[in-house]
Amino acid sequence: MRIVRRMTVLSAWVLCLLMIISLIGCSGKDPSKSDSNGGAKPDKYYVGFAGALTGASAQDGESGLEGVKLGIELINREGGIDGVPLELIISDDKGDPKEAAIVANKFVQDSRVLAVIGHYNSSCTLAGAPIYNDAGLVEIAFGSTSPAVTDAGPYTFRTVPSDDIGARVSAKWGFDNYDIKKAAIIFENNDYGFGVSKIFQEECQAVGVEVVANENFIPGETTDFTTMLTKIKNENADVILLGTLYNETAMICKQAINLGLDVPYVGVDALYNYPLIELGGEAVEGLTFAAFYSAESDDPVVQEFVKKYKEMWNDRTPSCYSAYAYDALSCIIDAIRANGPTREGIKEYLTTMEGQHGVSGINSFDENGDVIKSTIIIQVKDGDFVIIE
Repeated sequence: MRIVRRMTVLSAWVLCLLMIISLIGCSGKDPSKSDSNGGAKPDKYYVGFAGALTGASAQDGESGLEGVKLGIELINREGGIDGVPLELIISDDKGDPKEAAIVANKFVQDSRVLAVIGHYNSSCTLAGAPIYNDAGLVEIAFGSTSPAVTDAGPYTFRTVPSDDIGARVSAKWGFDNYDIKKAAIIFENNDYGFGVSKIFQEECQAVGVEVVANENFIPGETTDFTTMLTKIKNENADVILLGTLYNETAMICKQAINLGLDVPYVGVDALYNYPLIELGGEAVEGLTFAAFYSAESDDPVVQEFVKKYKEMWNDRTPSCYSAYAYDALSCIIDAIRANGPTREGIKEYLTTMEGQHGVSGINSFDENGDVIKSTIIIQVKDGDFVIIE
């Protein structure tokens, strides 16, 4: 009996040992299933997108979203990031700062979201910035050019340069190429527009050009610009400096023609969107602005992007916002590859990132999260955006 009992106890211990070994084997980590930090890989990596998909800025927001969707498609076609596919979570901020704050709160509370591409409008980026920064979640703006974004916080970056660069280059080009003694400024009544107007005024003052009109309007609500254009005509302005987007710009140029107001227009690269030409036609011919991206660039990286974009989006040519948003995604992908899929790792990578060859230029962020890029001069010529310098 004792022998039988000992054998029974021994068998039980052997069985337990085998079960323990089995459990250890099951919990052992297959290197192919682990991330760069040694943890188990998730099924997907999640990135947020925030932009105006409805409202006055919807065309530009959609352009940015198309650029990001292309980037997601291409990276997942290659197997994702080290075998993990990317998933996009999309939110419409409607170009409204209040909505942007709601979107930001939603993203920071979703622990899956590693970083956010957005926002488009400067006012929306500024509204969301305190929320993102408090939570330690990176946002990379793809259309927010207001100089105020520079001081938005350490987790706020942008792949589009500040108007402190673009608007100044545009103004200087205008002064160098036109005989300007009097200038008129028309701008949107928001953070973007006020930022551009301020810079244009500073540049005019620097060269002794008199600002004879400084007119603003509410985007999405104002359609009749005849009163301000009549004032500008009566003041004999030699140029109109624009802190506007494509829709209102097309209306301004058309209404100016009807009033017999024939002056050159100088704007910023917010106007680099093909609906400007579609809506404005001959009225926007000659309009000039400083930019950082052109679909006509002979850079092979740009041409491959344009080719893939046209293949995916019914032969449409990508705007600057498609390029800026695509580059924002590329920066996030590089950060995950280098530092792993964590919010803080992404921020740390972007803080020191230099010389990333994007489709909108070479991306390097300064200590404020601002990107520094070389400028080009683009003019609307024969119904297209043409590089003239």
